[in-house]
Amino acid sequence: MVDDGSTDGTADTVEKAIASEKRVLVIRERENRGKGHSLKMGVRKAMGKFIGFMDADYKTDVGCTEEALRCLENGKDVVVGSRRLAGSRIDLQPRFYRRVGSIVFRRFMHLLFPELRGHQDTQCGFKFFQAHVAKDIFSRLTIDRFMFDVEVFFLAHRLGYQIAEIPVLWNSDHDTRTTIVSGVVRNLIDLFRIRYKERV
Repeated sequence: MVDDGSTDGTADTVEKAIASEKRVLVIRERENRGKGHSLKMGVRKAMGKFIGFMDADYKTDVGCTEEALRCLENGKDVVVGSRRLAGSRIDLQPRFYRRVGSIVFRRFMHLLFPELRGHQDTQCGFKFFQAHVAKDIFSRLTIDRFMFDVEVFFLAHRLGYQIAEIPVLWNSDHDTRTTIVSGVVRNLIDLFRIRYKERV
């Protein structure tokens, strides 16, 4: 469990809950550097045949891991959840402005990254990997915040890894700390940083 510089006692609570469980490790980041950075730290420490992550706020039902692991056992390199696949179920829709923003983001992202047009949901917080694949991709990750998902897809394609998408059971979270204007500007900068990497 990676704690991204929170101040609400989350890490202390988790450490108490897992005091006798040696297979679980709590990683504390002193400052908030972003989801991408936290996952990079988590993947670096993770052990096992497969490595994956899902958001702690339970947007994606944990039962979806069964299909993800089955795909990995069958040889896929990367398995990602997609809320846009047939068979997905969304129990609580995002607010209207976030749905519109998602459409605009997806179209712009596909213009900037035409090689990713086959993927309709890069941002779902449910991704699993063969262990060596996760460590390879995340060791190359440069984006610390939310656009790290796009970089994960970009790197997986560039490195020739097989990506499987699976439907998910998903709930929206209306309690968001994201600020619209600053978030959009930062995300655009990060997207161009990822795209620029391909040319150098």
